[in-house]
Amino acid sequence: MPNKKKTQNKPKTFCDRCHRVGHLARDCFTLMCDYCKRTGHDMADCRSFERDKKYIIDSARQYYRKYFANAVQSQGQPGTSSEISTEMSTLSTVGAYREYLTSPYKDVIEISTPELKGEKAKMMVSKNFPISMIKISTLKDDVTAAKEVLTLEDVFGAQIQTICLICLSIHINNKTVLHPCRVISDDFYVETDGIFGCDFIARAKIKDGKHVELAGVRIRFIPNERVRGVVRINELVDLSNEDSDSETLTESGSELNS
Repeated sequence: MPNKKKTQNKPKTFCDRCHRVGHLARDCFTLMCDYCKRTGHDMADCRSFERDKKYIIDSARQYYRKYFANAVQSQGQPGTSSEISTEMSTLSTVGAYREYLTSPYKDVIEISTPELKGEKAKMMVSKNFPISMIKISTLKDDVTAAKEVLTLEDVFGAQIQTICLICLSIHINNKTVLHPCRVISDDFYVETDGIFGCDFIARAKIKDGKHVELAGVRIRFIPNERVRGVVRINELVDLSNEDSDSETLTESGSELNS
């Protein structure tokens, strides 16, 4: 019979990359996905990653369509695109109604996602904004996007329009958190790269002036970072395109310019 003590005490080399015994991470040449933690492929070819992103985008579209419809009906607001266009014909530009508010807290965090052109993006965490948004200049051209246009109106009557809907895959330590985010133009009046709104706050724990806790990981606010934020939004009107096919940001931009 083999000696059990010797078997148990025998040192085993464990790879932190592919989670297998017999070699170390420095000797591991196995391709591994950072999202599903499986070997044989990376995130670019991960079917689970693409499937989950599509689910997040579709869920966000369906939820907010119902939310907007109920909100408009309860407030007695017009429910068709033609009526909305008529009522908003007297609106001025966003710049004419621009209002700067100083954040009471150091509520700006940095995130890292593969959708970004750069390594990181600065995002303001705002309880005054209903949905998350990010400026189009911060994103890569090949990011998958769904056709969706939302029109927002602030308390001064300024009209803001989103471009499309994407799914951010936020990297936190060894975790990846998927979150829907609307794409906006670069002239949107906030000094950061984007905003995490109430939809983000609902799934994260916020400690004012200290940190955000997402998926059990703390993301500290940037020290001494105070920015001018957006005014409170008091109305959202959904003017979504019924076509739910996904496309890249390059295709979205070409349609907007045509």
